[in-house]
Amino acid sequence: LDGNLLTEDLLGASQYLWLLDEKGNMISEFFLDAKGNKIIHDSMVFERRWKYDNRGNQIEVAYYDQGGHLVMQDGKATDVSVYNPNNQVIEYRLFDNKGKRLGSIQRKYDSLGYSSETSLLNESDEVYQRNVSTYDRRGNELTESEYGADGELIAKNAVANCKYDDFN
Repeated sequence: LDGNLLTEDLLGASQYLWLLDEKGNMISEFFLDAKGNKIIHDSMVFERRWKYDNRGNQIEVAYYDQGGHLVMQDGKATDVSVYNPNNQVIEYRLFDNKGKRLGSIQRKYDSLGYSSETSLLNESDEVYQRNVSTYDRRGNELTESEYGADGELIAKNAVANCKYDDFN
């Protein structure tokens, strides 16, 4: 195998095997049995692979079977991330194992850099859910509001009923 190898023993029964690129980014992950053989884990997933942009941002994660074919994991086979100039993820694009776009998750940020709005979009780029959060000046989330496809408020929750001292 090319690349750097890292392993983590999970109670002596099995291990993860990670391949790293020259910048130290994880580019591939396998699951090993107690004898060190590559095995299927997480349903049909045999290998998980990552890609990065020139700034080191993870731009893609994809799931593969033993034959090297894309497989579905948690409702998607590939997850592509798009970043703004501040290195904040502004969109996750989700694809199936045939390359068909399933939908996306879009994020907006407030002036302090906190994720203030998350929209869930279907394969036709129609918003079917939107969550809006507010924060105090220290970044503590205060409220979270959920809106449906029609823009109507579904729920509004006070996230923090806490009183903060000068350290938070």
